[in-house]
Amino acid sequence: MTLRLRSQTLRNVMAYWQLRGARATLQHALSEIAKMRRRQPDKSFASIVGGELFDRDRTVAFDHEPRVSIIICNLDGLPHLPALCDALTAQSYTNFEIVFVDNASTDGSPDYLRERFPTAKLIRLTRNLGFAAANNVGYLAAVGELVAFLNNDTVPHEDWLAELVSELRRRPFAGSAVPKVLFNRFFSRLTITCTEQASLSATTLLDSLDYRKVFVDEHELNSEEDIAINASLTLVLPQQENPVIFEFRSAGELARVRIQREQRTVASGYTSRDTHLRLEIANSWRSVAHWYRVINNAGSTSHRIFATADRGYGEIDASQYDRRTVVDYMCGCAALVRRSALGAELPFREEFFAYFEDSELSLRLRRRRFPILYVPRSVVLHTHSATASTNSTFRSYLIKRNRLIFMYHRVPVALRRALLILAVLREHGTDRRRKTLRLARRVFQLYALARDPKLLAGECNDQALRDALLLVANAPVPTVPRKRVCIYNDYWNSCGGGEAHALEFARYFMDKGIELTLASKSSIDVARLSMLFNIDLQTVLLFTKPDFCSADTQHFDLFINSTYQSTLVSRAPYSMFIVSFPSRKSSKAFRSSYFFAFNSDFTRDWSSRFWGETNGAVIEPVVREIGMAADLSAKRNLILNVGRFSNRGHAKNQHVIARAFIAALEANPAANWHLVLAGTLDQTSRVDVEYFGKLLETSAGYPISLVEGAEKRDIAALYAQAKVYVHAAGLGVDSEERPELSEHFGMTVAEAIHAACYVIVHNSGNPPFMVQKHGFGSTYQSEGELTRMLAEMIGKNDLTVDRPPRPGCEKAFAPEVFTRKLAAALQSIGFTP
Repeated sequence: MTLRLRSQTLRNVMAYWQLRGARATLQHALSEIAKMRRRQPDKSFASIVGGELFDRDRTVAFDHEPRVSIIICNLDGLPHLPALCDALTAQSYTNFEIVFVDNASTDGSPDYLRERFPTAKLIRLTRNLGFAAANNVGYLAAVGELVAFLNNDTVPHEDWLAELVSELRRRPFAGSAVPKVLFNRFFSRLTITCTEQASLSATTLLDSLDYRKVFVDEHELNSEEDIAINASLTLVLPQQENPVIFEFRSAGELARVRIQREQRTVASGYTSRDTHLRLEIANSWRSVAHWYRVINNAGSTSHRIFATADRGYGEIDASQYDRRTVVDYMCGCAALVRRSALGAELPFREEFFAYFEDSELSLRLRRRRFPILYVPRSVVLHTHSATASTNSTFRSYLIKRNRLIFMYHRVPVALRRALLILAVLREHGTDRRRKTLRLARRVFQLYALARDPKLLAGECNDQALRDALLLVANAPVPTVPRKRVCIYNDYWNSCGGGEAHALEFARYFMDKGIELTLASKSSIDVARLSMLFNIDLQTVLLFTKPDFCSADTQHFDLFINSTYQSTLVSRAPYSMFIVSFPSRKSSKAFRSSYFFAFNSDFTRDWSSRFWGETNGAVIEPVVREIGMAADLSAKRNLILNVGRFSNRGHAKNQHVIARAFIAALEANPAANWHLVLAGTLDQTSRVDVEYFGKLLETSAGYPISLVEGAEKRDIAALYAQAKVYVHAAGLGVDSEERPELSEHFGMTVAEAIHAACYVIVHNSGNPPFMVQKHGFGSTYQSEGELTRMLAEMIGKNDLTVDRPPRPGCEKAFAPEVFTRKLAAALQSIGFTP
């Protein structure tokens, strides 16, 4: 007992330190010791501390409030979220975080949750991964030492979490605590008596209910077959405003039917073999004096051989399950689990998808000697089967399949083959006329096949049974965390060059089959990203959190920050920072936490000026869908510029290019050249629209075309036709005083080099580096120099460039070059995909 108390004290100290930090822990310790010295002035410091550690009668000084992560898995659950959010707001235990994992909902429920809890961790899945996998995703994003799994169709009472946490604090060696779960409706009890044998139409009764939960003698009515009534029958029905409809038929000549509530007759009538009796009963709140709560789950227990069942399911709650006890299994709709009990494993096996995944987790906890505690003072109301309707075909398939998988793992190894054989025999049914010898032959045949469940699956016609056998054959093990990569960007929806560069990193990891998360402080328009950059993001996870911070990075094996001029410190085991341009102010902790992937030589040069020597390499963006012209001689006398039509921020200065071209034409009236200015225009920006209008006025009467909103293939065709590409970003900017306003990379310049255009760029930013390193072309300093250069070039009727394109220029920004550089960078930091 002494050692056990001492180890628990040390665990509490460590947990307090992890939650609140070393300084707060020391302050708390000194405060507690000071209190004890005032109470016991005759004792020394050593005796007081020793008593806390070893005396079994002492109160532990560091009995802290553990952080709880509440994981809510959601699929189109908007109707249930208001009540759930109200209940979470009212919780008496407040040291919790919310992790909301959305399984590709279409009803706006993630936005509602964000509005109610702005600081919650919101993870949007691009497809429905199922209950098990979605909760695993949430678990990996959670930070609490205790993790609560809560269904979206629940309404926890205000002390739900406080009672569960208190029980796990009191029982430090328990693995989980579960509440009493009641159906989220009040019910009334009706008694039906018949003078002769009669039948009640289950179909009519269920169709009249808006909450299809009926309990017949404490068993749920799942079948739509008629219910036989010999003498009397007790029904428990949910409260509702519309009438409940009963339809009877007598098996004999004439029968009197009477319906009673609390020994008072509420309806009666006569029915015969040929005549139906239809009775409508009011079951609204106003019409009944006595209402009951019905138990959904009071912990789960073993049922028959190796199966599970909800304790108390369908029983009226009359305090019969109000004693704290250890139960065999948990119900995953509202369970609190101790993270340390799971070790390195994830909570749920993802092959279950939904149903029985909580039973399998319970089995693992019990086998590791972590008991499951039932806490009746913790209460949760549950709508039950809100996401998958009660009679859903898919739900029935999952339950049948997963029950066999669970039982296979539950039974002793020696009985597993027998279990599978019995399941197959039950599917085919039993023929009593079959001779014993023939049945024995069938059993021996199946026993031989059961050595490999895949062969046994071939004997099954039932899809659920066949899939269960195939999953058993694959022998999946408890799910362990896979390598996780996160790419963080606060500006995903701007869909600019920085985002295009970051998505090349995403493409690399998706091709490797690594679990990838895109993170941001705001929502991510993944459909737009996929369309604009021709990348399939349907398998990525989306993680949004308005106060995303360093602590959130530690849940990933590799954290890649691609946010422009971010100074976020990473705590991940491996970290990379995609630098578009360095921030002037940064901490030593920031600089030491990353390997820096510079998008250009220009960016690396300025990073060394601002930060000094750093660990990193230049990994340039990729040029896609732009290729070198098949026949360079087929290029036209075309000068091209591509960029957004705007004179704000990184202005592309199309007006300067137009003026220089017009001046060059006036110096060469016979020249047959054409200028194309192509790009996008933000129609919502008055300034940009006015700028575009002035460009139209300037270009009027000259061989100048403005192409706005062209598709990528049209831009690629222009690159293939153009002989010259002119770039003017950075003109008029003091590149020494404001280098961040220069062109950090120059994607369009890279595309022009890729297409074997002769490039003319302003001598600022990264484009001059690219011309020198990869392409062929020249630089200029001023508008006048650009005009003279264009005038000289278009004065030649057939432009012949002084030197041909460099060999391999079309591969300078190819995907394979990017892949090679990124692989080398990952190897240098020790991360193996």
